[in-house]
Amino acid sequence: MFTLEGKLIQILEDSKIGNSTLRSILVETFEEKPKQIKMDLWNEKASLVSNKDINKTISVGFEIESKPYNGRYFTNIKAYSINVIGSSTTVTDTKAAAEDFDMILPDDDIDDLPF
Repeated sequence: MFTLEGKLIQILEDSKIGNSTLRSILVETFEEKPKQIKMDLWNEKASLVSNKDINKTISVGFEIESKPYNGRYFTNIKAYSINVIGSSTTVTDTKAAAEDFDMILPDDDIDDLPF
């Protein structure tokens, strides 16, 4: 498990995949050359951030996982806790570390990824 501190710059539109809900966020690092990192929040974890947190400094607990699909590997960054820096509240899903973070993939064999 890893932790990243950065600025929440965008909350992307929620997606429904089967019975699951996906919310993706963009976090910008505080490095000399800042990087934007897309992280995914699944199901109940989607409520860990809201539009009121945009442009605030956050600390994100996350896991990185790569899985094969159609002979290729795809890497996913899954956030499981978010702390708004300077806020007295920490939002954490304590069950996240024990959950199996299986990537949910469509049943049909489409290859429409942008890379």
